Amino acid sequence: MDNDVGDDATDVTVVSDQLSVVSGREERSVGAPLAAPANGTTKHDNALVGDGVLDVPPYGKAKHDNALVGDGAPDVPPDVKALASSKKRAVKILGNRQMSTREVEKRLVNKGEAEETARKTVEWLEDIGAINDEQYAEAIVRHYCAKGYGLARIKDELFRRGIPREMWEDAIAGVTDFEDSAIRFLEKKLGGSSDKNELRRAEGALLRRGFSYEEARAAVRRYLEELGDEVEV
Repeated sequence: MDNDVGDDATDVTVVSDQLSVVSGREERSVGAPLAAPANGTTKHDNALVGDGVLDVPPYGKAKHDNALVGDGAPDVPPDVKALASSKKRAVKILGNRQMSTREVEKRLVNKGEAEETARKTVEWLEDIGAINDEQYAEAIVRHYCAKGYGLARIKDELFRRGIPREMWEDAIAGVTDFEDSAIRFLEKKLGGSSDKNELRRAEGALLRRGFSYEEARAAVRRYLEELGDEVEV
C-alpha cells in the first residue's frame, strides 16, 4: 500500500452503468429492467413478489411492506421461501454498488444463507444483469490505472475482489496508459520539483503502488525529460 498518498482500496465506488437496484419505494433498472406483471406487484418495496420469485394470488397480496407471501396464500415450500428471502437480502447488499459474484455469494453465506441458496441467488443476479464479473473487472482496472497504480497492485485488487483469473487478461488489455498514469502521479506528487531526495521518494512510492522497478525508473526519467532537467537518477 502507498503510505505517501493513501489507500484507495476502501473508497473505491466503481458504479456500473447497468447496475442500479430497487431500493425503498423507488424502482430503478437493474441491467435489463424488471418486467412489471399485469397485477402490478412490482410496486411492492422490493420488486420481488410477482417478479419470478413467488406468484402471489390476488387474495393473498402482502398487507405490509416486506411480506413475500400474503395472508391466506397457499403453503410455499421452504426452499422457495429461502430463495426469495436470499434474493431480497442480495438486493440490499448490492445497494448501488458493483460487486463480483464471489463477493455477493460470500456476503450471503456470512449473513446465514445456505451455500446452495446463495449460489442460486447469484445466478439470478447474473441473469437479470445486476452483476457482471467481466464488466466489474474492466471497471477496477480503469479506476486503479487512473489513480496512478501499477499492474501488480491492480492484479491484487482483482484477486481481492474475487474476479476469476481467466478474466484478468482481457480486462487489463483494455488499458494501455500505465506509463502515462505513472507520469501523472509523479507530476502531482512532485509538483515540478527535481530534487534528488524527492525523486527517490517518489520512485519508491511508484514501487509501492504496483509498478515494477524498470517502470518506476523509466517514469522518473521521462518526468525529468518533460521538465527539461538533466538531473541524473
